[in-house]
Amino acid sequence: MTPCRRPIARRPAVHSSTAAHGSVDASEIDAATRRLRAMLGPTTPRVADLARATGVSVRSLQRRLEAQGLTFSALLTRVRFDEATLLLQCTDLPIAEIGRRLGYADPAHFTRAFNRVYGTNPHAVRGARQHAILRYGRARH
Repeated sequence: MTPCRRPIARRPAVHSSTAAHGSVDASEIDAATRRLRAMLGPTTPRVADLARATGVSVRSLQRRLEAQGLTFSALLTRVRFDEATLLLQCTDLPIAEIGRRLGYADPAHFTRAFNRVYGTNPHAVRGARQHAILRYGRARH
């Protein structure tokens, strides 16, 4: 079993934007991703919250994401479920608590969304982790 680490950002190929707004550096999106991860909690972050945290207007943030082939909604989904996978694989937190930490008030909504994104449920991911621990021993951190 591999050590528990934050997943490497899975982003689409970097597109250079040479429109009137200049080029967009992928590191800007990485910084926005880190900020968004830090904003996860019981309430759902909004695009305006992320724009404020990154010091740009909402429209500028949307243009920068668009230049990378992303929307705020897609970025939020990616960040949420990368974090969910990490928590499922690396902690013993109840699935309902993981969902709550990622902004889902109802565990069933979290489970359905997880299934929509990954094609499996959180219990299966947690079960695979338990199987690996039993088979190979606890991962070293």
